[in-house]
Amino acid sequence: MNPARRGLLVAALLAVAVVLPACSTTTAEPDTDADHPGINAPAEVDGDADADADEDHAVADPDAKGSAPAAFTVKGHAVHIDARKLKSKAVKKQRPEVEAELTESGRQGTVPEAPVQTNAGTTAAPAPVVNVKGLDFNTWGAGHPPDTNGAIGPNHFVQSVNTSVGIYAKTNGSRLAAFTFDDFFANSGTAECDANNGGDPTVIYDAPSGKWVIADFAWLDVNKGPFYECVAVSSSADPVNTTWTFYSVPAGDGKFPDYPKFGTGPDGVYFTTNNFRGNSYAGAGVYALKRESLGSATLQGQHVTTSSKFFSLLPANLQEAPQAGAPEYVVSTWSGKLTTWTFKVDWANAANSKFTQVASLGISYSSVGSIPTPGEAVDSLSPRAMNQAQQRGGSIWVSQTVAAGSTAGVRWYEVSNLSAPAIRQQGTYAPADGLYRWMPSLAVDKAGDMAVGYSVGSGSKNPSIRYAGRLPSDPLNTLGQAETSLVEGTGAPTTGNFNRWGDYSQMSVDPVDGCTFWYTTEYYEQTGADWQTRIGSFKFPSCV
Repeated sequence: MNPARRGLLVAALLAVAVVLPACSTTTAEPDTDADHPGINAPAEVDGDADADADEDHAVADPDAKGSAPAAFTVKGHAVHIDARKLKSKAVKKQRPEVEAELTESGRQGTVPEAPVQTNAGTTAAPAPVVNVKGLDFNTWGAGHPPDTNGAIGPNHFVQSVNTSVGIYAKTNGSRLAAFTFDDFFANSGTAECDANNGGDPTVIYDAPSGKWVIADFAWLDVNKGPFYECVAVSSSADPVNTTWTFYSVPAGDGKFPDYPKFGTGPDGVYFTTNNFRGNSYAGAGVYALKRESLGSATLQGQHVTTSSKFFSLLPANLQEAPQAGAPEYVVSTWSGKLTTWTFKVDWANAANSKFTQVASLGISYSSVGSIPTPGEAVDSLSPRAMNQAQQRGGSIWVSQTVAAGSTAGVRWYEVSNLSAPAIRQQGTYAPADGLYRWMPSLAVDKAGDMAVGYSVGSGSKNPSIRYAGRLPSDPLNTLGQAETSLVEGTGAPTTGNFNRWGDYSQMSVDPVDGCTFWYTTEYYEQTGADWQTRIGSFKFPSCV
């Protein structure tokens, strides 16, 4: 959820039909009968998903009425940009939130819950190496929440918030350029994305191609769509001075494509969306963008839509060299299930592409509503899977926020043996100090060390930014590398500030050394409406 989306007229979003420019095929209408009052989760898949886990489905679980994969193309517009010359200031767009969140109440799942780790760990996680301020609301923000995210590349860290971009030097964190999405996409050559950027920004560095991908969503008419994902692809690993190719990718199948999340896959860049028709959740979209076409005059893509029985899917972000012919993995945590899919794209013929539900693994948790702060209570976004799902060493790692006694903790999972997935380990990190931990993001380095960053706070503790981790030698189901602070907050959001936090953060790993973690999320220096963000890096000494 993001500031530009607030104030959408719910009734006007009903029965929207997206026009697909330069698209070869449209997809079938997904099941949209699930009510979305903000308190009910989608129902579970019809039939026994576990029994069907090994079946080869050509669509997203036939019982769930998902659409078949469909191909599309989008014309690109290339412009050379020196980001240091983009002069802009964010326009405040704060509006009341209209659409409710999908939430779950009570305990979900029937299996035993993951163990709650109440001790902090045996060894402190490494201290930050780079620790600098990122973009803030006063100069660069357009509303609440900031939707802070960012990724590390060979020489730069690129951060995005609602609705601006900052580029920082990897060596010392100095800011090299900052600009708004509207000024950036004013070069896109399309009415869909020129000065029309709505929010939910994302940034990834696609190491196999050596290119940056920066994106957010937009619409031609705020009241009725059509809706787009605005995608910019660099021509080189230097985001400061390079040629960018802009694409207006139709998204949402006529619904609002909320909460897009990106990941690097084996053969391209993948992203997912939560599609809403007014206040009704209409299913998740999964999109594949062919790597060889990134930055070309014509972007090739395919997409599939699930039914409303699956929510908040994440594409796996591959953190190592891709294997030829491997599928993209997709994962979600919802309704007491950790569900995995594969998306095997046949780029020559979409009829041969397969989006397959591989496993529906039983998990149990209780969700958390609001997180208390010394100011107003803020959203936890529990229990959806949080940005990003990371793939490394034959496993996928994913995290979420769950209840941990009277507070909230970081639940994390390692799913191994991806052809026949199983949960190798899981745990809830919740040291017994009365503090809430929420909005996590994790990543894994080349040595198999995992690090997770998150927000920490309570009704008497200003929200702060911390991280913890585990080494392969740590006991299973535990984070042995104890919590370290990136920055301690000295303020909180003022009451009446829309109760928003996050809505996500991002942990990434340096693609050059494969060891250094970079994390970014929000905090407050003073109580009020002016959020700040932080960018920090650290490295476990065991990774060389």
